[in-house]
Amino acid sequence: MSPFNPIGAIIAGGQSTRMGETDKLTLQLGDQTLLQWSVARLEKQTPKVVVNLRAQSPAAESVPSNVVVPDKLENFQGPLAGLAAVFDWVNSQADMSEISHIITIAGDTPFFPENLVEAFQNAAESASQDIIIAECEGYTQPLFGCWPISLKDNLAQFLVEEETRKVMAFVRQHSWQRLPFDVTSPHPFFNVNTPDDADEIRRLLREDTPR
Repeated sequence: MSPFNPIGAIIAGGQSTRMGETDKLTLQLGDQTLLQWSVARLEKQTPKVVVNLRAQSPAAESVPSNVVVPDKLENFQGPLAGLAAVFDWVNSQADMSEISHIITIAGDTPFFPENLVEAFQNAAESASQDIIIAECEGYTQPLFGCWPISLKDNLAQFLVEEETRKVMAFVRQHSWQRLPFDVTSPHPFFNVNTPDDADEIRRLLREDTPR
């Protein structure tokens, strides 16, 4: 078995339609934007991190340009298009030839588990399934996944041949397993979709900050 050598990818190409005129990735959480917060949290777990964003996303200004991987497919085709863009980007980088897996997280879920990468590594090294998807309280979290780099061509073919863009539709075409995570406080998969969600995230952060 080849060594587990992942790159972290924040899939954040959504359109933030429920946030009104604000791109949720630019929301301020203390002295960081939501996107910066997610990048910093993931960088503590793996030193290689990239961010998938839609074209002309205002959130791109808050992270270094060399970590931004834009969608390549037109007309916003969802998280799988973002994952495909990251696959292509890794394949194009001369210094990424040893990457074995892409670990994805959603860009709007700031409290994702602090042991996410470690848990995915342990599962990948002890299981024969291709894809590993996080689960919490019986619910799968499709954007929190561990994807072998060998699936690049399979995903490209899926996006050409299939009409659906649902993540789990692609996952179910391969061997896969759920990886359970415990419920913690704040909830590890609480995500920001609306202004009320943003207020709740800020409240949780105030409670979580030592005084």
